[in-house]
Amino acid sequence: MLGLPPVQTVDDETHSDLWTRVDKILQDALELEPRERAQFLEQICANDPSVKRQVETLIRSFEAAGNFLDSRVRSLVGNVFGAYEVKTLVGRGGMGEVYAAWDSKLKRDVAIKVLPDEFSLNTERVLRISSR
Repeated sequence: MLGLPPVQTVDDETHSDLWTRVDKILQDALELEPRERAQFLEQICANDPSVKRQVETLIRSFEAAGNFLDSRVRSLVGNVFGAYEVKTLVGRGGMGEVYAAWDSKLKRDVAIKVLPDEFSLNTERVLRISSR
């Protein structure tokens, strides 16, 4: 033996308790108005800044997800873009929406993929989608 300190392991129950606490604080914070959350977190997490940081990160993720979903509430069904008439929404996912459309010039069904606004501003993502 080299006299090294024992390896510390994270107790699964302690880890579970931590995430239960983080989840409870997150849920309570989300019930508040956004302007009230910082003061609430200062009070409830006064003795545990790491929990505060975790909850703040989750709140930012929650808010970003809400913005993503809100940005695509409008439907393109019924719109015409050049020769393409959008017929139906086929599916929606993390990379955007796919619509079935009719190409009146070539007289055939086509698919149109629409990126979320925040993705369409990212050159790398646009190139990745357009190269397929």
